[in-house]
Amino acid sequence: MGMKEKLRAVFALSAILCLPGCGKIHYPSVNDLTLVSVDVLQQSQIPGHDKFWGPGVISDPLFRVKISTQADFQKLARNWGYNVDNRASICTDNSIDDTKRLGGFPSVYDRYGMIYSFHSEHPDSRIGQQPRTVYWVYFDVRDMDNVNFYHYDLAKKPEDICLQIAGLQEVEGDFALASFRSNTIVVSRAAIAAAIDRAKIKL
Repeated sequence: MGMKEKLRAVFALSAILCLPGCGKIHYPSVNDLTLVSVDVLQQSQIPGHDKFWGPGVISDPLFRVKISTQADFQKLARNWGYNVDNRASICTDNSIDDTKRLGGFPSVYDRYGMIYSFHSEHPDSRIGQQPRTVYWVYFDVRDMDNVNFYHYDLAKKPEDICLQIAGLQEVEGDFALASFRSNTIVVSRAAIAAAIDRAKIKL
């Protein structure tokens, strides 16, 4: 029995034995997320292994926010069956505001591409004994049309962005027994404006 099957068996047994009201396992504690950089990239500057869309499907530039942490998200995704995503929104009181979520891309990336629990051959994110690993996320510079997202235009009106990394382990897609959420970091409106200015592209 492989590690994933063993974990599923343990979680299934836990679900049977757990009394009503039992909460999820929260692992690990990711509270050291820090901001590394923020840039605006044209589509031609985005690595191919970061794209899940075909040529021409998305033509607009995207924000790329790089972050670092001691956590190895790829190892967690593989060993725990976590879906590792990002939550990004316009900040309200330096916190995520679910009514102001940013349009775009919930995935988290490392140097190999998307963090994905079913990449069984995907190497761990961490390199050797390196204490911290750099990851990145993408989101739209503006989203004025999608009815499912808050309407914003950071090129015309830079705002503080709040960002958090979260993982959720689901058993057969029916219920979740394990999860984690990182601390929330703030990408300041000044950093957003500077990234747009450095890009020197028409937005």
